[in-house]
Amino acid sequence: MTAEFPFWQCGWLFGLEADQPIFVSTKVLSIRQMRQDEAAYIHNQAANFALSQSPLWVNSIKRFPYIYERRAVGPSLNTNDPRFAIILALLAEGEIQIPVHWTIAESPDFQMGASASSEIIELLFRFMNGRLHTVPISSIEHPARYVFPKLEPFFTGQLNEVVGLDQVIMERISIAKRSKIDAQDLVGIVNRATEICSALEYLFSEGSTSEIAFRLAMSLGWLLERTPVARERVITDLNKVYVLRSKRVHGARITETVREAVPHVRAIDLLLRRAAMVRLLGKYDDQKWVSLFKTARIGGITDDFDRAEWLDPSWRHLSPAQF
Repeated sequence: MTAEFPFWQCGWLFGLEADQPIFVSTKVLSIRQMRQDEAAYIHNQAANFALSQSPLWVNSIKRFPYIYERRAVGPSLNTNDPRFAIILALLAEGEIQIPVHWTIAESPDFQMGASASSEIIELLFRFMNGRLHTVPISSIEHPARYVFPKLEPFFTGQLNEVVGLDQVIMERISIAKRSKIDAQDLVGIVNRATEICSALEYLFSEGSTSEIAFRLAMSLGWLLERTPVARERVITDLNKVYVLRSKRVHGARITETVREAVPHVRAIDLLLRRAAMVRLLGKYDDQKWVSLFKTARIGGITDDFDRAEWLDPSWRHLSPAQF
């Protein structure tokens, strides 16, 4: 039997801004500002990409001063575990990536492991050109404190054994985030809308492509919302987003009217992230997930599951006990 040992897994949270001095700590993991030795370590990783003298790299460390850390147990020092990035992708509209990882074994018999992804070059380029949608830590503090304890099995178990996690949908959400929801970027809005639709079609796939937008609206509305008014709003929002998708798919001209769709794209983006979180928290495998949203569509859903309403910024004034 392979021996296992405890270690600390850490990573630089690129894109997470310190708009407030917030520290999030739970039993399974924490988000905190990096120490000077950790900042120096991250800076040293720039040498791998011939960026050690780059002011952009130095300024990025100052702009994004947070790291995450979690205690894990395993047979090896896994320096590139994606599960924390997966959760961060669901907590905010913007983008938080982890281009530098490192692990520290608690036993002196084992060495520190580290990895730095070449994606940092692309992240720095988009950040420099204003195309990276950064995330203030204050915007994720509330949902992080609420959901981290609920996800303890997700963070401590084997990733390939997590029920309810589909890494394809997470990859599609990550791809969507590369386009900002910004009224000044008309092409970006259309691209984000297109990728959101693609992710939703995958997440709510049931083998048929007929009337896909209608079935998606019914599934989202009845699964995630509680009132007729809110469900009607989902139908309106999704229809607007699908109009943008059609522009890209069919090569239609992108005009100034695209700006009017920004609130609709933002609303459907939130529903996509909520739906993915619902599946993860409920540990729904493929069969149970399809059964859940099909049952919701005919009004047969109950209230005994977490709808991830706490991801909605308008809910942030509530305490977890009120959800």
